[in-house]
Amino acid sequence: MAAVSTLIGLIFAAILTGFVVDAVMEKMNDLRKGKSAVKEWNHTLLIGWTDRSMAFIAQICIANESGGGGIIVVLAEMGKEAMEAELASTLSSADLQGTKVVFRNGSPLSASDLRRAGPCVCVQSKTE
Repeated sequence: MAAVSTLIGLIFAAILTGFVVDAVMEKMNDLRKGKSAVKEWNHTLLIGWTDRSMAFIAQICIANESGGGGIIVVLAEMGKEAMEAELASTLSSADLQGTKVVFRNGSPLSASDLRRAGPCVCVQSKTE
């Protein structure tokens, strides 16, 4: 009876570990592919990716320089890895001037994809 109980416990632990590993791997893949929600605030949102996107990012970096940098979120249908590679090949970290660029994969026409890019403008009011 003890051997059967131990065997059932081991099988249960293995199944539970498998579910946890699957959940973590799925979350990591979503992060890698740019399918997670943006957690940053007060960012500039660039919708779409064209041949002029790099010039736009460079200009926003210059504008953010006085504040120590900022955050640019790019939402495009192009793959996150491809956009990151193009950014790395075009602009150096010195060109970014402290600005962080975050890429998200999705359609600008999809409401759920737009929500993941964090376009909400939140206004805080002071109560006196």
